[in-house]
Amino acid sequence: MKLTKQGLIRINFRDFLPHENKRLRCNFRCSYCNQKNIKQIKFSEKELLSSKRIWDKLSTVEDDIIVRLNFDGEILIDKWAREIWYHINKLPNVKISEIITNNSIDPDDYLGLISLPKASFNCSFHPEFVSLQRFINHALKLKQKGCPLFATMVVLPEMVNELTGIVMGFEDAGILFRPLLLLNTEFYDSKLRNFWKKIIGKSQSSRSYNLYELELIRQHYYSDLEFQFQKGRKTSGLPCFAGVDMINVFLDGSVYRCFGAKLGTIDELCDGKIKLREEPYPCFTDTCQCPTHMIFLKDFRDKYILSDKFADHYEIN
Repeated sequence: MKLTKQGLIRINFRDFLPHENKRLRCNFRCSYCNQKNIKQIKFSEKELLSSKRIWDKLSTVEDDIIVRLNFDGEILIDKWAREIWYHINKLPNVKISEIITNNSIDPDDYLGLISLPKASFNCSFHPEFVSLQRFINHALKLKQKGCPLFATMVVLPEMVNELTGIVMGFEDAGILFRPLLLLNTEFYDSKLRNFWKKIIGKSQSSRSYNLYELELIRQHYYSDLEFQFQKGRKTSGLPCFAGVDMINVFLDGSVYRCFGAKLGTIDELCDGKIKLREEPYPCFTDTCQCPTHMIFLKDFRDKYILSDKFADHYEIN
């Protein structure tokens, strides 16, 4: 069974939908991530077994798979969450298994348990909880093992003046760095806006960016196009490859185009009862600000090349 025309699918494997008010445990309590209304849970053996069943099913398809474990929380502090990463990493048709991590755990603790040629890392820098030097030291251990990685950081308005020094630290270490804007709830469509306002609340940030701060961040962005979309450029109706060669798969086996467009279940997909589209079709949300999804817009595909090392990264010609 082949899922895509090109024989390659990118999958974001996620823990819970936002409206479920649950998340994986995290060892950080960031000031801008006020999720006191979300229950933090341990990844249990039950979730492990259901995840293995999902991925054993996906291992039967003919397509190559690039997967990102996009769990809301820190995967490396949870025994069973790490275990499903190890399991996915070893499947024969999985070519890249990427994780999002705050990079606070010493790589010596886990690198011996995975297939290194398949592993890549999206490392999120949180200066409130870890020093730049410690973060870079851990990142360099990953690089020394040959693992592709890049670093990201949500740049709060209060941190903009520190950004240039942080960028130089990553450049000196030879680590690709991508700043991210704090997501602006103003641009979410109405179905999600009330939820995010309830979860994030006023403590998301003490103030908005001024024009000088936005310009300074933009200078360090990967591309102006990415900056425009994350800042709030409308995406509704724009053709997108989400649902063509990128999908979200959740712990319950549900398959979504992104978050708000359920396609079916993993069994239905792998058994051919539902099929992915062959051509890009219109974005259904008002504004997509998530880097994981927005680069599947046809606007990006026409200008850039998707990386073969990460689920949602792209390369500039």
